[in-house]
Amino acid sequence: MCGISGIFKYTQITEEEISKLHLINSQMRYRGPDDSDVWNTNKVALAQVRLSIIGLENGHQPIFNETKSIALICNGEIYNYKELKDELIKKGHVFYTETDSEVILHLYEEKDVDCLNDLRGMFAFAIYDINKEQLFIARDKVGKKPLYYSEIPCGLVFSSELKAIKNNFLSNPELDEKIIKNTMRYSYSVEISNTYIKQIKRIEPGEYVIINNNGFKKSKYWKKLNSYNFDGSYQEAKNKTLEILTESVQLRLRSDVPIAILLSGGIDSSAIACLARETNDNIHAITVGYEGVHDCDEREIAKQLCKEKNITWHNLELNQKDYKNYFDEYVSYLDEPVCDVAAIAQWGIYKKAKEEGFTVLLCGNGGDEIFYGYPAHNQTAENIQFIEDAKNFLWQRRKLSKWVKYFWRNKTKLKSFIETYNPYYFDNLFIKDMREFSYNWSDNNDLSGFCFEKFLNSEKYAIDAVYSYLFNIWLINNCYFLSDKLGMAHSLELRAPFADSKLIDFVSSLPMNYRYKEGHPKYFLKEILNEVVPDYILWGNKKGFTPPYEIINELIKNYNNKYFDVKLNSYNQILIDKFLSLNLK
Repeated sequence: MCGISGIFKYTQITEEEISKLHLINSQMRYRGPDDSDVWNTNKVALAQVRLSIIGLENGHQPIFNETKSIALICNGEIYNYKELKDELIKKGHVFYTETDSEVILHLYEEKDVDCLNDLRGMFAFAIYDINKEQLFIARDKVGKKPLYYSEIPCGLVFSSELKAIKNNFLSNPELDEKIIKNTMRYSYSVEISNTYIKQIKRIEPGEYVIINNNGFKKSKYWKKLNSYNFDGSYQEAKNKTLEILTESVQLRLRSDVPIAILLSGGIDSSAIACLARETNDNIHAITVGYEGVHDCDEREIAKQLCKEKNITWHNLELNQKDYKNYFDEYVSYLDEPVCDVAAIAQWGIYKKAKEEGFTVLLCGNGGDEIFYGYPAHNQTAENIQFIEDAKNFLWQRRKLSKWVKYFWRNKTKLKSFIETYNPYYFDNLFIKDMREFSYNWSDNNDLSGFCFEKFLNSEKYAIDAVYSYLFNIWLINNCYFLSDKLGMAHSLELRAPFADSKLIDFVSSLPMNYRYKEGHPKYFLKEILNEVVPDYILWGNKKGFTPPYEIINELIKNYNNKYFDVKLNSYNQILIDKFLSLNLK
């Protein structure tokens, strides 16, 4: 795990630009406290700071191929590196390190950009081919690791951190008010490529860039697609899904440094713990709760599971007195404003996990988004589907008697629809707080938000439309973003077995009636885990790890404005106010 940065110039790299990369390395030393370097030719400069996870002693970057004609810097982990390395050695490749990253270099020699298809992991990397004078930069399939870029005079600069580019290469950063407004409203950015600074973009998940003397070009190499083309039985689907999930967990236990599982007491993290324990005797789990008695505290459940599975359990507690400091600390490390209230707790968890001596943590991120784990979103999708099905039926059949029979057969769905339907479910999120926010935006009346229809129109079923949004926007821009930024701020690596592209591809190939059952969130996953995870977890009530709201209300009440000159009445607003005051000086 590392932080990477670099420059490609159509003209020639200057000493000033190389000095800026050295400065960036020092500014994000927390991402890689174990090693750093800057390497350059007359066309390109590559910088990297390293957090040593695999191959502790000889993993200095850049890593070069046998002829020193290709250089690599990488942030992330390639979990299937052992299998890839064995195949590459058989083909005659010589390895000079024990790291996982080096396999990318030799795969590139074999397959060029198609090397990306063989990688199971989370990564952002840059390869410079000296002979071609060509830079190849890429981001992992699901967007676990960030990668930003900006066009500069006569070239392009890229980095793991937006602020590295903003603070060192932009003389006049331009604020994108629309993105700030939508972030204030929805808690996270709803943009895939654009950022709150107009000149800085994201490399998208599953995307790569080629830049040479002819210019630069972005290409997509992976996307989550719901094909529904699996033709096996339901039992075969369950067996294969469990096999891939088990493999995903085992691959993510590869580490040369201490590793633990973030165990909440919910299904996803409990599945990871149980599957890890099946083949490993020395498993550690961390569970965090809040001081006092709170509904979201699941420590007793986690403690029971660890006792049954003989897992070493670490019981940690967050003190609400620390929350003001936590808030101030973690906002200073954010690259983009993300307003999830659970981030304060995340910050405290990572801080305490590092104090316990761990460098790698496994978490349950991504399980809800591929196994339909959100009841409210499921209900919204079912309502949308009911409307579409009813419209299709009524369009084809004009007799009143048939309409009556149709609605009688579907009376349960009709009753649920009447009780819960909200046509503006996504669009109305946090709208009240935004309307009460009286700041003089340049487009003050624009509260239109984003277009959910593009997701609705791209999928066969409404449930997949809703979860396409959650997978492509919420999961990447909120969950994965926070796990990277807050984890790396403590020199911690966060691994997510449910983010495995092989698992996602397989589940996406299953027929809808296999993977989703109306009114039963995560039913398919629960069926798979029936003999792996205890029933009191599988069929227990879902809980989120949000802080007690009296703590959040106290933060809002005592906050002093720093950027906006109007009253702030929500957590989203105070976070963005503080963020902008730190980043737009």
